[in-house]
Amino acid sequence: MIASLKPIGASMEHQALSRCALFADMHEGELSASRIATMLSERFDYSKTTTYTLIQRCIDKGAVERLDPGFRCRALVSREWVQEFRTDELVNKMFDGACDRLIASIIGRRKLAADEGERLKKMIIAWSNKP
Repeated sequence: MIASLKPIGASMEHQALSRCALFADMHEGELSASRIATMLSERFDYSKTTTYTLIQRCIDKGAVERLDPGFRCRALVSREWVQEFRTDELVNKMFDGACDRLIASIIGRRKLAADEGERLKKMIIAWSNKP
């Protein structure tokens, strides 16, 4: 599924694609195009025309499937894929690809509870031991 996604050019298109797919995935797999348009308009101030163009791009890129009748949409990428994509985009854009700078930014602004610190240590050790 993910491997079959067609290449996408600009970062803005990636962001739009992930928004569309995320909305479809978050709502039990199927939403009408008009409902997606309403949701994207409320959350991101997209016009209905922009949303329909976006949905068509998502369909063309293989991230969303159009179901008839009623122009219903189903995400072909998972919420986890969208989260991973958006996280990678954030790390690359804001932290020059350095995950440690992202973590430092998040935890450097507040005091961690003892159990949070321990969980983070265990995660880092586990990740650093991956082949």
